Amino acid sequence: MANIIGTARDQQVFAVIEATRGTLAFPSGTDLVVAAGFAKIGQQPSFTDSPEIVNSRDILDQFQDKTPAGTWSFPIIARPSGSAGSAPNGDVLYQSLMGKKTVNASTSVVYSPSLTKPSFSLWIKKSHTVLFATGCTVGQAKLKTATKGGLTFELSGKFMKLGWAGTDELSGSSLLGGTAVTVLDAKKYTVGARIQIGANDNGGAGYEVTGVNTSTNVLTLGSGLTADVAAGDVVTGFLPAGSQTSIPLENRKTTAKVAGVTRSIRSMDISISDDPKYLDDEITQDGYPADYAETARNVSGSLDIYFRQDDVAFFHDGLESNELALELNCGDTAGAMLSVAMPRAKLSVPDIQEADPTIALNMTIKALGTDGEDSITITFS
Repeated sequence: MANIIGTARDQQVFAVIEATRGTLAFPSGTDLVVAAGFAKIGQQPSFTDSPEIVNSRDILDQFQDKTPAGTWSFPIIARPSGSAGSAPNGDVLYQSLMGKKTVNASTSVVYSPSLTKPSFSLWIKKSHTVLFATGCTVGQAKLKTATKGGLTFELSGKFMKLGWAGTDELSGSSLLGGTAVTVLDAKKYTVGARIQIGANDNGGAGYEVTGVNTSTNVLTLGSGLTADVAAGDVVTGFLPAGSQTSIPLENRKTTAKVAGVTRSIRSMDISISDDPKYLDDEITQDGYPADYAETARNVSGSLDIYFRQDDVAFFHDGLESNELALELNCGDTAGAMLSVAMPRAKLSVPDIQEADPTIALNMTIKALGTDGEDSITITFS
């Protein structure tokens, strides 16, 4: 078969909550995530050189260490569902970032901080290959505003274990009901992958790969074939047909509330840092992290405004470490609105900037909790 180069634009992303941390979950079409850029995903093993003394200046042996957590990243544009009380595009990502999801019927979906973070499985189609990762979490989120384009979250995080399903073809036939197929190169697949053979996608479910033998090139399947397959049939990674109905929010419709007063801004950026510690210092049977522990959360950002005469009061607030309620709002139609609220925020003493022919102020933001797990909320309404 032809050795085709991958096409960058041929990308799809799915994210689905895991019932148990690190246990792979397969997505449905509604788990599609519309990424606003190319998705990055990778996991590098670690090796230690042998300390053995030999009469050579070469390294003669290496030991494979426990594999560290992998990393992923991609941006998304805030996309409410269009129906108040229905989850937005990227619902699973907001859940993992914040920890808690509350649905108020026909009104709103609120994501708020929690003591624990749910994990999810991430599936990314990169042209001829489907990559998937278990035990994923969102550890970093940066909300960036501007006067152009869409309101964008830059998301990144870690995961426990990477898998893949490439494109190959059968080297022999298998009959209806068979639970194994032979490909030309089984290295293109890992356990947990979902595949289809030619047009045979197991009734829209795909075939789960439960075993991979790279010596015999045999793939063991989790269910029997629903039709005969023949040598030369193409074997590809399988994902469901994605469906998405949501409304992208425009940056131009962004406003901010400072101490309850709505005002125009030049920009307001918010960063949520909540990276859990993946337990890569614990010995496990498969050599990958099997759990993670939540760490301290940090919510910060910056506010950039034109320097109007009444804004001198911000110097007093900064010096006195006064707390102000901050809120970022975008959208003006029910079902297509976003609000990010920080009830207790401290602004720094303003940094005066000459934005010729005007003057601007830039202030850093630090959000605090009141009773705990309430420093920030993200609401789609």
